[in-house]
Amino acid sequence: MKVFFAEFIGTFILSTSLNFMTDYSNDSQKVNLVEVIIGFFIGLQFSRKISGGHLNPAVTLVFYLWETEKNKKKLREVFKEMLLGQICGALLSPFLSNLLIGHSLVLKISTDSNYLGAFIMELLGATVFYLLVLFQASPKHNLTAGDEVISSLVICVGLASGISLAGNESGAGLNPAISLSQNIMTLIYTSNIGALKYTLIYILAPIGASYLASSLYDILNEEPPANPFLEENREQELNELNQKNIEMDNKDEKLL
Repeated sequence: MKVFFAEFIGTFILSTSLNFMTDYSNDSQKVNLVEVIIGFFIGLQFSRKISGGHLNPAVTLVFYLWETEKNKKKLREVFKEMLLGQICGALLSPFLSNLLIGHSLVLKISTDSNYLGAFIMELLGATVFYLLVLFQASPKHNLTAGDEVISSLVICVGLASGISLAGNESGAGLNPAISLSQNIMTLIYTSNIGALKYTLIYILAPIGASYLASSLYDILNEEPPANPFLEENREQELNELNQKNIEMDNKDEKLL
């Protein structure tokens, strides 16, 4: 269950930075990008050693698409935990926001945009973000030399870039768990079915971006990205193998 709780708390922190730090004055909403990035950084740092710090089903999909068959099997074993943690964390935040301050972020496309244009920009913004996540996880391309704090900051810059690219058109969901949760809570508290009007954009565009980012990464890099959660398992397997070798050597010595 540790993977579930890591993703749950990390996603909750990120979602809370969206809902509680948005300015709802004058019957409008203004998202504070800096505070969102800070929230993402805290959530990422909290969870990355335990679950890999995905906090986003589309990021989990990106890693799954590129991993080896052996590691895909390991991801499948914890996928339900990760997805459930991400969704529960994303749902709790807008629920508490509506309960405590009477507002939560309403995720929708720009009034000047159309469905197709919003979808394309959401796709591009998410691709930029996911691609940087993959490069940052790659030992070959990671320029931060294993410094987790700097690595997390670079990933935060990737999120900020994706938001800046897509925000004026699609509203920059970039995260299916959070986007879906925001729309569901808006529907519940407003009883307006229109809250779900653009939900498909916030689900299909990130999924498409996962495949696009994985393909682009595949073209540019030949080695799979490192996943902290999987690397921990690899290290554990190596330690177990070394222990078995030591035990076998001890048995041989006794026989002699």
